[in-house]
Amino acid sequence: MRLNDVLEHIQRVLHHARRLESSAESAVQLHFSANAHQTNQTMRKLTSIAAIFAPLTLITGISG
Repeated sequence: MRLNDVLEHIQRVLHHARRLESSAESAVQLHFSANAHQTNQTMRKLTSIAAIFAPLTLITGISG
């Protein structure tokens, strides 16, 4: 009887640990996704700035 109670308790603890592991993994994936999104936004801004100033730099270089 006691052994069954102990086994049941261990199974519940293992199940809870698996859920916590899954939640932690989801949080890490969400963090990486948010960082990637922010990096993409920054790269989009830098590309726009480069697209504006690159032709101006070329014209200035040719004109001397």
